[in-house]
Amino acid sequence: MIPTNIFQSLSDANILQILVFCLFFGIALSKQEAERREPILNGVNTIVGSLVWMINKIMLIAPLGVFGLMAEAVGTFGFSALMVVFKLFVVYVAAILIFGFIVYPLLVHVLTKTSARKFLVAMKKPQAIALSTSSSMATLPVTMETVENELGVKNSTASFVLPLGATVNVSGNAIYYGLVAIFFAQLFNVDLSLTAYV
Repeated sequence: MIPTNIFQSLSDANILQILVFCLFFGIALSKQEAERREPILNGVNTIVGSLVWMINKIMLIAPLGVFGLMAEAVGTFGFSALMVVFKLFVVYVAAILIFGFIVYPLLVHVLTKTSARKFLVAMKKPQAIALSTSSSMATLPVTMETVENELGVKNSTASFVLPLGATVNVSGNAIYYGLVAIFFAQLFNVDLSLTAYV
């Protein structure tokens, strides 16, 4: 969690170490006098704004790249070989839909004052980008913009919670890994008990 070299952590994209460093740096920066910290905060906000703009432009062409990768896979392995994987895909999509349209909205409704409907409507754009890129980190700038502008979350809260959530709250990956384990067990005729499924 604690980086020995923050530049190495940045080049390796070690998000947890980067978050710990940024949290510690932010605390240290808040302890400085206002006239000393303002230029640094303005510079960092300018860099973040520029990166968000760049990522938003890249995300416009990301679906074309995903389409190209899928076309290459079908061309290489043939459509019949992908039918087995297609079944896994259908189950995965069903699980994601249950999680995204029932579990998350229910949690939002129970734990906050925001209605599940308002949450679902506001999160359409980030969900579309997440669907096309399969990346929480790539969706992060759009998610931050949405929760601040449409759901009224303070910038200080969104800037801390969302990057942390994108790193440690990978629900889609957790669902995927469980399904893939079951998929391979069935593919190789490994009989799983009810306890193993649970």
